[in-house]
Amino acid sequence: MDFRLERKWSVVGFCTGAIAGLVAVTPAAGFCGAPACALIGVVSAFVSNLCTRLKASMRVDDPMDIFAVHALAGMIGLFMTGLFAQASVAANDGYAVIDGGWM
Repeated sequence: MDFRLERKWSVVGFCTGAIAGLVAVTPAAGFCGAPACALIGVVSAFVSNLCTRLKASMRVDDPMDIFAVHALAGMIGLFMTGLFAQASVAANDGYAVIDGGWM
């Protein structure tokens, strides 16, 4: 996403995307399979990057993008866990029984 706007790669952009993906996949860790977790990470990194661009137009003082990376990515991960949860993955612990997610 940063390459699209600035025409150069950024270590800060890479780290922000990686942290956003990890924050978003945390709620899904015991309930979703690997493809769904990868999708959750990519979507959250994309949305977090877009929201870091909005802070300048909204005149918000968030120099480290804490809200965009942690709060929004966590909300996206929580919502998408409800969509992609799998009963077979949750049953791996031998205790949890769920119906699965919406999809």
